[in-house]
Formats: sequence, structure tokens, C-alpha cells
Amino acid sequence: MGFVNVVALQILQFFRFIGISFFNRFITKLELKEKCKRKRFDFVEESLTSSARENGLIPQDKEWYFEKTREDQNEDVFIYGVNSNENAFLLKVRRRLQANNRCLVIVNLCFKDGNYLYDFNGSDLNTNTSSTRYEVNGFSLQLLSPFRRWRICFTGNLKRTDINTHEEQNVFASIRMLWYSLSAVFDMQTDNHISLISQTVKDFNANDEYFFEDRYEQYGQLKGTVQFESDETKTIILWGNKCKSFFDKNRNQSSNIRRLYGFVKDGIGFHCGILKEDTSGKRFNYGHFFTGVNVVFPIEKTESLVQEFDSLLNNANTSIKMIAEGPRIVTANIDAALKSCEWFSIHKLKINGFEGLSVFIDDGNMEKEEMSLYNQLCHFDRYKIAVSEKSLTNDFVMSIGDPNSISSEISGGKGMSLSQLTVLLEEKEVKEKFNYTVPQGVIVTTNAYKEYLKENKDVKNAIETLQQTRIFNTLITEEEPTILNKGMQFAMFGHEVRIDGFTHPSVEKSVKTSIFFKIKVVFVLLELVFNCVKRLRKTSKLYENIDFFKDDFKTSEELFEFISNSVTKLYEV
Repeated sequence: MGFVNVVALQILQFFRFIGISFFNRFITKLELKEKCKRKRFDFVEESLTSSARENGLIPQDKEWYFEKTREDQNEDVFIYGVNSNENAFLLKVRRRLQANNRCLVIVNLCFKDGNYLYDFNGSDLNTNTSSTRYEVNGFSLQLLSPFRRWRICFTGNLKRTDINTHEEQNVFASIRMLWYSLSAVFDMQTDNHISLISQTVKDFNANDEYFFEDRYEQYGQLKGTVQFESDETKTIILWGNKCKSFFDKNRNQSSNIRRLYGFVKDGIGFHCGILKEDTSGKRFNYGHFFTGVNVVFPIEKTESLVQEFDSLLNNANTSIKMIAEGPRIVTANIDAALKSCEWFSIHKLKINGFEGLSVFIDDGNMEKEEMSLYNQLCHFDRYKIAVSEKSLTNDFVMSIGDPNSISSEISGGKGMSLSQLTVLLEEKEVKEKFNYTVPQGVIVTTNAYKEYLKENKDVKNAIETLQQTRIFNTLITEEEPTILNKGMQFAMFGHEVRIDGFTHPSVEKSVKTSIFFKIKVVFVLLELVFNCVKRLRKTSKLYENIDFFKDDFKTSEELFEFISNSVTKLYEV
């Protein structure tokens, strides 16, 4: 009997120290598998019998929900692009909720062109209103069509640094870029491969809030122009990623996330990373790569990323081998950094003999890095008092430094900035720490502008008409929208345009009465149809049903020329 008791105690001890751990890992893996079944993004299957929305040509409402900002959550947007000419573009936008329905928008922009590095770091406290646009001091990032197109604009001064001599100077720059998607969406909550994650979840619970980021990514292309000072405008084409993540404002900031992105000439791209919780030491690896055919493959297995990432931090060469289903094997050979900054480094990359660039980012340190001048000034008491005491006024003119002029609703963006700096100069600590001067003068407030419009109805009407006809603000509608009206919206914007059913009377009248506008609508609709057919011919199995286009029109230009001649003759008749 005593022997049986001893054996029973040993079994219990074994189960206590080993069995429970094994059981927890098993349960965690089951929870991971269950979580990965809950897909958030639907992949469409193109069909001639489906609608444009079902075919993915037009965004669904759910897509708008994921891409637009959320009023109750902080968020990050990261876009990068590289090319074989060693150009690199990096953009990090952070939106942090503040009190009184306001949000702090922080922008870090960097562009590498030859031996020069151009960077911009800005931040601003905005009213939490726009759900599709981020704006900071000459910078704008706008959502045009969810999971399809974003627009990046910047006009202002950048700091230019010579990579070799480290000489710095401020230059005026104009950047205009569009981001286009090249792949399906990769969801960090559901699409990571179980085998890779389960290697590092021994002590994790699958429901830990820091375990899965509320983050999704797409591979894409950046196209646009850049101009510095009076230099000739350059056309730039880059390949890379767009990532967006959401998290609660009370998120634990002790997590440290290191990410490595890369892209090479033949269209192979990858992203792998490590998420580590500083206090407990818990971590997990993740990753995926892209081979240029729309599908993103989650990595099943990789060698120790910790050692490779430590090598990158120490500015040494390293190699990372990634394996996905198939098996598909990608070996990335990464050289020492071409350029290292506070929050990123750029490296030469080679995959299967093809050259490219990679970007290494320490996301965790971005929240801990030293704040910009603007953010440091925001912590001084005089600024806090001025902001809390500011009130709306009916004055047409006020001096710079008046507490009321701190409101952008009264003074506009530039007036507000000058007023903030003037008020802060009254703080002794500011004078000692920051050496700057502020131009003095007066501000003509928005009240004067509103009063002018009130007395000049014709100017007001002209402005309203112009605003309503701007892209993304025009809604061509009737009580029962026609196919032409709907088609025009889809063709021009890629999605249905909505502004709560409002259409300015002058716009509606001009649309209904213009024969030339309706002819333009026909052309745009035909272009949409032709592009749809071209896309279906490449991807659909129903090629034989739409083969009549192949012999008649080789390009869209030939089709449009034929239609143009036909419509012209019809109009003459």
C-alpha cells in the first residue's frame, strides 16, 4: 500500500510540474487554432454574375470600418517603400486620444535619396473629427479607398542630412504620392501560422491582451513625385507595406516590438518580427512573405530571430531563413546598415540573388523616445492654463499672444502656432531651455471671414458650389438614383460617395442639364466596364465568354477612340 502511495505522489508531482505546463500549452494551441478560424476580412471570388461590390471593385461598409479611425482607440499607421536604386520612404503616423475630444497626431517621415536623408518630425493637437485624414503642419495622409488607395502629401521644410559627411540643412520639399495595394490583407490576429507562434507560447495564455496585435497589413506600391527646392521634379516608384494597428489608450507600454521589412527586385517581400513583454520576458515571433501574386504566405518556421535581430542592432551582417507551406523557402541576406536613425535603420538586402533594401524598426522605443519640441512645450504649466482658459470670442482682430488666439477655430493653424509660442515665452523655464523668437503682430480671426461671407452672398454661394463639386464631396443623386449616377460615383472614386443625401441645388441642376457631362459619364462607365473585363480575363475561368474583346480592341485607347467617333457622329446628327 505504501508503494502505491509513493507512486501516486510521484505521478501527482510529475503532473504538477510538467503535466500542467503541457496541458496549458495544449489548451493554448487549441485556443490559437480557434482564434485563427475567425477571419475578419472576406476574400472575394470574382464572377460575372456577381455585383461590383461582391467582386471587390467597390469597398464594402465593413472595409470602411476597419480603415477609418476609431473614436475610442489609439492607432498607428506605417507605410514604407524601397526600390533597387536604394531609394527608401518611411512614414509613421501615431494618433493618441486626449481629453476634451481631441487627439495628438505625431508624424515621423523619412525619405532616402542617394546620399541624402530627408526627415520630418511633427505633431499637433487636433479636434477628433476627421475619420479618413491625418494632418500635421503641411503633412496630410488621406484614405481614398479602403484597402486600395491612400494619398500622401507634404509641403514644407525637411531636414536634409548628408549620409557621408553628416552635414545638415533645411530644404523646402514637395512630396505627392499614392499608395496602391498589391496583395490581400494579412490579419495579425488570425493569419499568423500556428506552428511558428506555438514555438514561443509556453507560458502564454492565448487571451493575453498583448499577445495578438489588432493589426493588419498589405503589400503595395508607392507612386508619386518629389521636389526639393528648385530642383527638377522626380518621379518615384517604390514597393513595400502598409500597416495599421489599433489599441486601447490604456495599453501597457512595456512591450517591445522589433520588426524587419524587406523587398527585392523580383517582387519578393517579407515582414517578420518579435513581440516581447519587458516585465515578464514573454515573447512570440511572427512573420509572412509575399511572392508577387496577391497571396501572402504566413511563415511556418524560422531560425532564431532574436540572434539575427541582435546582429542588426550591433550593425553586423546576418541571414534569416523563412519557410512557408509548399514548402516555399526565402533566405534573406542582410548587410550592415546603410543608415541608422533613432527609430529605424536601412540595410542592403539580397534574396535568391535579387537585390533590394530592408528596413529594421524598433517599434517599442518609439513610444519611449524623447518628445519633440512641441510636445515638451505642451507640458509647461503656462501652456496648460492657456489652453484650459481659452474661450471663443467675437473679435475680428486680436494680438498674437492673446489666450483666445490659441484656438485654431479662431486664429487658424499658423496663428494658433505663433500664439502658443508667444504665450510659452512667458515661462521662465522655456526661455532657459529653448532659444527662439516669435514674430509679433495681429491676427485677423475667422469671425471676420464669416462676417464677410454673410455680407457677400455671391461669394458664399460660389464657395459652397466649389466645395460640393470637389472630389469625394460630390453626390450625384435623385430620389431614385439612376444607373448612370451610381456608375459615375463608382467609376470616379472606386467606392460609393455619401454625404448624408445632400446635394447642392446648383450642382444638381448643372448635372441634370449638361449633355456634355452625360457624355463624359458614358465614357467613364465604359472605361470601368472595360477595366472589369480586362481583370476578369486575367483571373476568371470564363475567358471564352468574353473573348470578343480580344480581336476587336487590343487596348482601351482603341475602344475609347471607337466610342468617341461614334458619339461624335451621333451628336452631329
